[in-house]
Amino acid sequence: MRIRATLRTALNTAVRARLIPVNPANGAELPRPRRPHPVIWTAGRTARWQQAGERPAVAVWTEQQLAAFLAGVAQDGLYAAW
Repeated sequence: MRIRATLRTALNTAVRARLIPVNPANGAELPRPRRPHPVIWTAGRTARWQQAGERPAVAVWTEQQLAAFLAGVAQDGLYAAW
C-alpha cells in the first residue's frame, strides 16, 4: 500500500498552499510491513482449509489444479478473463 506516500504528498501540498507551516509526517519512520510468502495448495493445506477454515495468506495452485479449474470454466463466457 502507498498510504504513507499519499499522506506525505497531501501534506506537502498543504504546506505549499500555506495551509499548514510544516509537514508533520516528515521524518516519520514506520516499520516496513512483512509480505507473506506464497505457498502451494497441497492436499494437507486443502484439508485444513475444508475442516477448520485455516488458509494461508497467499496460496497458489499447482499446474494440475489450474488446468482443472480452466477445464471447469471452459464454457464460461468470461473464459478469456480467467
